[in-house]
Amino acid sequence: MARWNIGILTRNSNRLAKFQYSDLDVGISQYNTEYIVGMKILGFNSTRKSETLLNATALAPFASSTDGSHVNIDVNLQGRVFYDNIFEFHKHRIIKVLCNGVRIDFSNEGSMVQPPKKCSVITTEEGDL
Repeated sequence: MARWNIGILTRNSNRLAKFQYSDLDVGISQYNTEYIVGMKILGFNSTRKSETLLNATALAPFASSTDGSHVNIDVNLQGRVFYDNIFEFHKHRIIKVLCNGVRIDFSNEGSMVQPPKKCSVITTEEGDL
C-alpha cells in the first residue's frame, strides 16, 4: 500500500466575486482507465483575492510503473461551487477539473516532478449534466 497525499492550490484572483465550494470528490487514475484511489476534500470558502491550499490523503495500492522510477497519473476533481458577485447573487454550478499526465517520481519520495501537461476546468449548470 502507498499513502497518496494530494495538494491542490486554488486561487481566486477576482476582486468582485467570492466562492463557496462544496465537498470535492477527487479521483486518481492511471492510463485514463485504471482507477487507483478516490478521496474527498472538505468544502471551503474562497474570499476575494485569495489563495487556498487543499490537502487530501488516502491509502491505496501503488501505481504500476513501466520502468520502476516514475509514473504518470490523472487527477479528476468534481464538486459544486456557489458564488456571489456584484451582478449575480447565490448562483451555483457544477465544477469538474481534469489534470492529465501528472508525473510522480518514486526515487524522490514519490513527489511530483513536473506539473500536469494539461488541466481542463469545466463548469455546467445543474441541468446540463
